[in-house]
Amino acid sequence: CSITVSLASEPAISANCNVTVVSDSQKVTRLYNKVTGEHLYTTDQAEVASLSSQRDWNNEGVKWNSPESGEPVYRLYSLITHNHLYTSDNNEVASLLNSKSWTIDNNAKPVFYSGGDKNIYRLYNEGLKMHLLTTDQAEYNALPAHGWTQEGAKFKCY
Repeated sequence: CSITVSLASEPAISANCNVTVVSDSQKVTRLYNKVTGEHLYTTDQAEVASLSSQRDWNNEGVKWNSPESGEPVYRLYSLITHNHLYTSDNNEVASLLNSKSWTIDNNAKPVFYSGGDKNIYRLYNEGLKMHLLTTDQAEYNALPAHGWTQEGAKFKCY
């Protein structure tokens, strides 16, 4: 943000600021299932409340803010591993759905949108057969020592 103040004969103030307003519906909450080890990400506060009331799920709070529109991120569910995958890649969605071992979750609507200037990294753990999303660069760098494979920055957020 830059603010310019002119002290010429006519005082003038001009401001050039980019302000991002984030509504509650844009807050992406991460929940953790202590039985399965899975993390679930959602902007749906009813889903947060429902899962948080179940003893196996812990609400880990808002992890990032996503825009109201942009690149859609879909949540798929594995009928085999009972875990979720988050992707904006339509080819990945089609391929997994064609395999018949995955279903589209969230009524086939995006669970959040990708956009902004902050990276969301995706990791995969072959032993656990699950993915993890994080905006924390230190977490992303540390997890390979614990069996996680880095898949890179897959999405963006605020």
